[in-house]
Amino acid sequence: GPPRRPRAGARAPPTRRPVTATPVPMGAPSKVPFPVLALYQRCERLTGDEGAEVWASYMPVTRQFRVRELKGAEDIARQVEAAHCLSDDAGDVRGRVWELSRDAAGCRKVQAALEGAETEQERELLASELRGHVLEAARCPHANYVLQRCVTTLSGEAVQFIVDELQPRALAVAKSKFGCRAIQRLIERCSANQVDKLLGCLLAEFRDLSTHAYGKFVLQHMLSHGPEGAQQRLRALVEAHAPELCAHPQGGTLVCAALGIGELLARKRVAQRLLQEPQLIGGIAAKGRGHAVLKRMLAVLDGPDHAYVQAVLERGQALLSQHRSAQAPSAQEALMPLYGGVTQAQVLVARGFGGA
Repeated sequence: GPPRRPRAGARAPPTRRPVTATPVPMGAPSKVPFPVLALYQRCERLTGDEGAEVWASYMPVTRQFRVRELKGAEDIARQVEAAHCLSDDAGDVRGRVWELSRDAAGCRKVQAALEGAETEQERELLASELRGHVLEAARCPHANYVLQRCVTTLSGEAVQFIVDELQPRALAVAKSKFGCRAIQRLIERCSANQVDKLLGCLLAEFRDLSTHAYGKFVLQHMLSHGPEGAQQRLRALVEAHAPELCAHPQGGTLVCAALGIGELLARKRVAQRLLQEPQLIGGIAAKGRGHAVLKRMLAVLDGPDHAYVQAVLERGQALLSQHRSAQAPSAQEALMPLYGGVTQAQVLVARGFGGA
């Protein structure tokens, strides 16, 4: 039927305001409860004001905002995220570090507690609960993050117990998917005297680690962050074994790192060592990280050597593109026939050391 007419004197219906989503401040955690987000927004607007301290008092007691110390949205976001991870009772973490470290939610609580500890003594007390569990923690998909946080937040002397417990099984830990991360943090943070024996154990197993899926990353980290003595020993090993490393699907990663880290003369020696095996140069392009190795060789070589590697790289890229369009079974099958027929004389001519 026809629409009803409004009665005389009836009030007009109120105008509804459009509902708009509350904007999330830049740097805010992506998943936090609405009350936490509301406090986050209010504290961000009032940073530097006395009123901010009042609103900050509603945050969990264990991790209230230090509003006078906040420096921008990223710092505020970090504080809020830590507050969301921790419970209201600071004692929930103390005495339960190992228990909490072994699951996804608990390990975040322990990490936040380590990060937010007011004193070094309090942080050391929390970390000490991992004594006797370091090896197991290093291999745990959750506890390894707590172990890494201990290394990055404690002083060098305070993490000595971690070094001592990992050293007898250094090789197994370095080849572990999660354990290799803990050793990398120790290489970054500890003094040469602390990790000298640990790194010595790893260098003694160079052949095994350099071609291992996870062990190679420990050696690569040693090359960039390790003590000077360990770096020199490792670089000498890489230079001596560079050809066989490049022939291995995993070994090219370490050679690539050695060509990109350190002094120019040391990097150039690695490249020249590879050039001593002319039959290998072309085949490098068919291996893992092969093109990256050739490109880094170009960066350190000059003269005929540079021109030769450049020609190999261009031929390999062209052939690989051609066989991809023809749906070749693999890059290695496409490239190896081309380079397998290159003779020593042809290589010398290409590099300018022989006649036509």
